[in-house]
Amino acid sequence: VLRLLVGGRRTAPTRQQSLEGAIEWSYRLLDDLERALFERLSVFVGGFDLHAVEALSRAALQNEPVAADATALLERLVSKSLVEAEPLPDGSMRYRLLEPIRQFAHERLASAGKLVDARLQHAEYMLALAEIGGPALCGADQLEWHRRLEYERGNLLTACDYALEMGDSRLGVGLAAALCFWWTRPDRRIEGRARLADALTLPMVNGQEFQRAKVLCSLSILAVMQGDVPATISWLEQARQANCVSARLEIEANLLVIEGVLAGFRGDTQKARELGQRGRELAHRHGLHWLEARYLHN
Repeated sequence: VLRLLVGGRRTAPTRQQSLEGAIEWSYRLLDDLERALFERLSVFVGGFDLHAVEALSRAALQNEPVAADATALLERLVSKSLVEAEPLPDGSMRYRLLEPIRQFAHERLASAGKLVDARLQHAEYMLALAEIGGPALCGADQLEWHRRLEYERGNLLTACDYALEMGDSRLGVGLAAALCFWWTRPDRRIEGRARLADALTLPMVNGQEFQRAKVLCSLSILAVMQGDVPATISWLEQARQANCVSARLEIEANLLVIEGVLAGFRGDTQKARELGQRGRELAHRHGLHWLEARYLHN
């Protein structure tokens, strides 16, 4: 893209003859710390907030002799028009690199041999965010977390895809499981089902039994939401087998929800009610109030 955006006056300075030349000129004015952070920010897709900047700046600047203030560095990049700042309704700020600028920084990061490390740090940050925000989607702050994760959609999908590309089960299965509620939104179900299924192809890691059972359970939920009964039955059976190892009540209660919905599909309302009542009692007994609410809704 950068190489196509040319056509300035031949007599003008080089920086005015193409977009790449203009970005290159601005890039050369940066000091080493500013360049290090600017390049790292190119791994974000769809923008980022200050928390993300601080997380990546620790990785970008860890070898620098002088500790740098990530906020101050970011403000300098904004003042030099390499990063855009946008106020959000809640008063916080969100930042982004325009796509041609992001591509330029991404190329510099790759040529410096730092792209793999930066992408890993990005995926680690997104996993940490998902592990907090995913479960919070069923809590009192769910609206706030729905908004926050919606802002991070591009970053979350990119992190999932990177983990799958690298065959990293800890990141891939971890992200897929942490986002199990997020995938159930109508506009997330297709992309969520694909990534959940792909996560299961990654090699098993010790201690990951609960996460894998959660992924299987999420797949059966998405399948039943899409009316795919054969896939629902298949994922449901696999989830139940996987939960024999982890033995989590949360999984068992969710499976009762799905079985009840399947019974309803078949017209067996009596069985659907019985399963629903068992699931509701199980959820209530163990303080799973969000799941009890789901049963009442069904």
